[in-house]
Amino acid sequence: MNLSKDILLLQGPVGPFFDKLQVSLLERRLNCTRVLFNSGDRLFCRKKKNVINFEGNLEDWKEWFNNYLKL
Repeated sequence: MNLSKDILLLQGPVGPFFDKLQVSLLERRLNCTRVLFNSGDRLFCRKKKNVINFEGNLEDWKEWFNNYLKL
């Protein structure tokens, strides 16, 4: 059985770690999407491909995330 895995990166430490992790996963041809929550996330995101900007607030998160999972 061949299972496809989708990786969703949500929130990581301040700095380039998540960017490097995403680049590494994409280089390995893994399906990896990163959610950017704020300007700090965008600052450290070199790979503009496979990213989604969440521009809501905490109250919006549950509905937004559930809708994302249905895609």
